[in-house]
Amino acid sequence: MAKKGGDVIETMTSSVNTVHESILGTARQNIETVEQSKKIDSVLSVMEDVATEIHLLALNASIESAGAGEAGKRFGVIAQEIRELADNSKNSIDTIRKQILDFHNSLNTSVLSIEVISHKVSEMSKVVKEAGHYFKELFALIDQSALYAKNISGATAQQKIASEQVVAVMRDVSNVINLSANEVTKINASVDQLMDVSLIVNSLINTFKTDDKRAIRNILEEIREAPEVVTEEYSKLAPLFQESLRLNSFLEAIYLADAKGHLVELIMEDGFKGDVEELKKVNPLERDWFKNAMLEKEVAITSPYLSLATGELCITFSVPVILNGDSRSVIGIDVNYKRWIRDKENEL
Repeated sequence: MAKKGGDVIETMTSSVNTVHESILGTARQNIETVEQSKKIDSVLSVMEDVATEIHLLALNASIESAGAGEAGKRFGVIAQEIRELADNSKNSIDTIRKQILDFHNSLNTSVLSIEVISHKVSEMSKVVKEAGHYFKELFALIDQSALYAKNISGATAQQKIASEQVVAVMRDVSNVINLSANEVTKINASVDQLMDVSLIVNSLINTFKTDDKRAIRNILEEIREAPEVVTEEYSKLAPLFQESLRLNSFLEAIYLADAKGHLVELIMEDGFKGDVEELKKVNPLERDWFKNAMLEKEVAITSPYLSLATGELCITFSVPVILNGDSRSVIGIDVNYKRWIRDKENEL
């Protein structure tokens, strides 16, 4: 009986030792699990910092989009979505942290229970029963840990997507800035062009203040006072216009239209390769050089334009021919600005 009892005790002792060793192993495992969960908590802290940074970036992007006006609406919506995603991520992280804290508490409870069990190894049945109970809890906690790990993986994936969206938003911001820079360049170019045109007009108008025989004013007066014009012998105008073109290389064309708007004569400079007859189809009544000269009864100057003949910058000067108080016709001359400048530089 004793032997049998000893055998039983030995068996029980062996069982208790086995259980005790199992309990000690479990305690060590719990401690390691606690350390691992602490590492998870550190990862959550990093993720929370990233979510906060994303939230700030999205907020800044929203402010920048509002400042960009109509062009910023497109990525303003994206910035709002990113900010909401960052907020959701932070909420998820808080939930996971709370659950891990509960997990820590459960593990601590488990460790304390194991310590109690180690002091009551004589109560084999209770130890076995309690050990089974705690093992069941342990397995449940392990399942929860797996679930938490899965949730953390999902949150990490969301953070990656959010980061990619932030990069896309910043790329859109960069594109808007580049577009704005291009628009500023175009505006500056337009301003420079307007300044050049202003200088052109002023320089040509100033020629009316000189007594130079080749000044534009004197060229117009010479043609207007020619006998062929005064006597209205329009059939003799061609040689007169051709000679004036020959003497003044900066002139592209000279023409005359009567008071009814009929283009009587049009002479182009030598070397013109276009269709003169096609140009003669132009209706003077629709042209500023004719209308303004007839209306003001004095010299008229058009805005600069690109010549049909040369494609270069050109200005038309026109003057009415007044006989006995009536405007009988209008003479027009086309001045090539580039050649006029070169001609003036050669004179210097």
